[in-house]
Amino acid sequence: TLNRVRVEAKDYAIMGVVSLIVVIIHKMFLFLINAAFVSKYGSLIPESALLFASPVACGTMMVGLLITSGEVVWIFSLFLSVVLSLMVDMRFAFFLVTIAGSLAAARGVYGCKKRNDIYRAGLRTGAVNAAVIALAIAVEHFGDSGFIAQLVWSVPAGMASGFGASLIAMMLIPALETIFNSTTDVKLLELSNLNHPLLKDMIVRAPGTYHHSLVVGSMVEAAAEEIGANSLLGKVMSYYHDIGKTEHSAYFIENQKPGQNPHDHLSPHMSKTILIAHVKDGVELGLEHKLGKPIIDGIVQHHGTTLISFFYNRAVEKHDEELESVSEEDFR
Repeated sequence: TLNRVRVEAKDYAIMGVVSLIVVIIHKMFLFLINAAFVSKYGSLIPESALLFASPVACGTMMVGLLITSGEVVWIFSLFLSVVLSLMVDMRFAFFLVTIAGSLAAARGVYGCKKRNDIYRAGLRTGAVNAAVIALAIAVEHFGDSGFIAQLVWSVPAGMASGFGASLIAMMLIPALETIFNSTTDVKLLELSNLNHPLLKDMIVRAPGTYHHSLVVGSMVEAAAEEIGANSLLGKVMSYYHDIGKTEHSAYFIENQKPGQNPHDHLSPHMSKTILIAHVKDGVELGLEHKLGKPIIDGIVQHHGTTLISFFYNRAVEKHDEELESVSEEDFR
């Protein structure tokens, strides 16, 4: 069977750093509730209720945004839940709430289309936390004298945990994107803004290419939605796939004025060199502006190994028999 789980070295680094961040946040949270609440309000607020307020689901939110493989995120959720539960003497109720909330958080940030989706994921996580907490308390404390107090304090704490996790994830994601050069859906939303410097430069220097890129973006987005692919990634990739044409825009037909074709004065070999160079130029611009690997992959691969047949045929027609034969590979 085909192994669908692909974990790169960068993914391990992301999960390691995020795990460390969440452990530190959880440790600081435990210290604060013990120092500021349990010692003063322990008789009023159950300690377990405060424990449920820890925003631990932020870890799975961040990994879910930074790593595209869903299977890896599920495994990470289980791993992180065990680690955090060990920090509180492996309390089963806390483990159950953490694993359920983490899975809800991961599912909530999957395919987010705008920043508000992360906040919605936090509310969704909080709702799942509250439901699981209510169930766990009902099983453990139903009939006890403190049952109502546990319920009254713990359920809102679970809700607060989910929303707090979304706030932390939103705050840390930009820094992690920069550190690991990751292209999250949040970053894609920023790149889809037509005021990006590369797109503004393109509309001035290569207006035909700009229009072509927008049309391709709409087509790819619709096609991706039909087959269940990442439509946002497809659209943004289309916007930037031809940015290399801005370097020599007049040599591409969509930017030429009628009767003005600079290729008429060039050899076929020089023409194909200029055309092929737009891929290399696009990659250089993509790296300079930190577009991220998925977008740069689109720039590199969008022509495949297509034969530039017009200039290949022209080269064959002008071929001097005394020279070496014209190679198709030189025109791919």
